Amino acid sequence: MKSKLFQFLSIVFALLVPLSLPSKPFRINVQAKSAILVNAENLKILFEKNPKDKRSPASLTKLATVLTALEIEKDLDRTVVCPFDKLTKISRKKKTEAGYVDPPYTLEPDAMSDGIYSNEKLSIRDLIYGMMLPSGDDAANVLAHHLDENSIEGFMQKVNTTLKRIGCRDSHFENPHGLYYPGHATTAYDLALLASEAVKNEEFVKIVSSEKYQRPKTNKQPGRTIWNSNKLLRRGRFFYPNAFGIKTGYHETAGYTFVGAAKDKNRTLICVALACENYEEVYSDAINMFNTAFSEKKLARKLLNALDSLYTLPVKGAKEPLKAVLKEDLIYEYFPSEEEVLTPSIVWNSVKMPFISGEIVGAVQVKNEKGEILFNEALYVKENAIPSFGYRLRTVWGTLINVLIISFVVFSIGFVGLWIYRFFRKLTEKIFRS
Repeated sequence: MKSKLFQFLSIVFALLVPLSLPSKPFRINVQAKSAILVNAENLKILFEKNPKDKRSPASLTKLATVLTALEIEKDLDRTVVCPFDKLTKISRKKKTEAGYVDPPYTLEPDAMSDGIYSNEKLSIRDLIYGMMLPSGDDAANVLAHHLDENSIEGFMQKVNTTLKRIGCRDSHFENPHGLYYPGHATTAYDLALLASEAVKNEEFVKIVSSEKYQRPKTNKQPGRTIWNSNKLLRRGRFFYPNAFGIKTGYHETAGYTFVGAAKDKNRTLICVALACENYEEVYSDAINMFNTAFSEKKLARKLLNALDSLYTLPVKGAKEPLKAVLKEDLIYEYFPSEEEVLTPSIVWNSVKMPFISGEIVGAVQVKNEKGEILFNEALYVKENAIPSFGYRLRTVWGTLINVLIISFVVFSIGFVGLWIYRFFRKLTEKIFRS
């Protein structure tokens, strides 16, 4: 019992306590009423402004629509027919006067469109690109209609299930395109979560990073090129080389909205800007957030000094506890804007006597908040084992017992062998005499 307590205490005092590296969030001047900047790989928040205020997302809704569609439909080349009733348009004024009794997905004459005709035959891929690049609300309706047994309402249930699975707790979408409807709302924080999840999907990234798409000839109209409305991807005033998506949005209630994605060799970033006055504010805010993060330098912090490290472990049969050391310092590089909580621990191997200097007997592990191992540095024996009196006695006694056992076995085998030899000799003599 005393040995176990000593072992426990030695490990506790050898370990570092959980180490927090406090973040230094960016101070960025943005025009958006709600904004956020996150690292898509670990969801660390680098900057935020009213991130959980509920707002209308406008066409940013389509992020959830396309992500859900890609999860449901595996054959993007499947051809479908565009039904007339899903292309119906009613002005927002009439919707408001009627108290929004029409289906939430009902289109509006002045909203964004992919120019789809009734009974036009298009592939799922065509609809997705038509929804995401020129932001066609009609494409969103037709896509949703065909991905849940001709029920946009059923598809929206799947969309909201996707949102909840991702962790978007303050979001609820009534339609697949984002036109205003009571109760259709989200937050900058939720959109950052949604976009961070979406960029894990290679097909999604391919779509939102496309500058243009060649819409093929159909049964209703000739082929044509459609262009991405995201100006970060197109040569011009707001072109941003590191950007690879994602989506613009606008309607009168939402204002101008945007979710952007950009990356360098260190990080993949997601920015969200909601309720801007114009697209100039949207793109200026996005570029400002990205530039601030990409210009940040990593800091290096020494978590453990190899020269000062000494870890002990009682080992049965040793006069003194085993002493183990690191051969190299543990140095961790991190961005100051990203708070880290690191948890160090010692993992011992099964150590028995005798142990010798230089032998690997365990490791120091350092994990992040996700439980991922950042360091797994070997622990080496510092000094050869010094046997205890009891161990020596047990060793001598054990050796003596082994000698006696071996002697007994050898004697027994020899005795039995001699007996068998004599037995057969007498038997042979008796046979010859007869």
